[in-house]
Amino acid sequence: MRDEFLHVSNCNVIFVDWSAGNGGNYDQNVKGLSLSKVHIIGHSLGAHTSGFVGHAFNGQIARITGLDPAGPGFNGMPASDKLNPTNAQFVDAIHSDAVLNTGAGIVENSGHLDFWPDNGKNHPGCTCICMCLVN
Repeated sequence: MRDEFLHVSNCNVIFVDWSAGNGGNYDQNVKGLSLSKVHIIGHSLGAHTSGFVGHAFNGQIARITGLDPAGPGFNGMPASDKLNPTNAQFVDAIHSDAVLNTGAGIVENSGHLDFWPDNGKNHPGCTCICMCLVN
């Protein structure tokens, strides 16, 4: 995905791996950051985490994209406890494994615009529990 962004736009792509902790000075990391230019993309649990980040910035982040936001632990929860349209100026979500009680994805709308390819069900040829991009 990084390569595609860099192919179509002169932008910065930042990957965050929190498995080892923060690893830096928070104030230094956000210095000069223009929220109107930030687009956060998160997959599964990362989609909701992206929403929490957006909430921390009072919904002023430009865009959040949720790739198959997680369902277990989030289905039926209040909007404040999951990715929702108030988390950014624009929130979109692609639901690709959202089958109640059997899928890994949330079965509810999560953004201003929600995409449900094949009604959000698993796609032929997808053998992993992950976001599958289809043509």
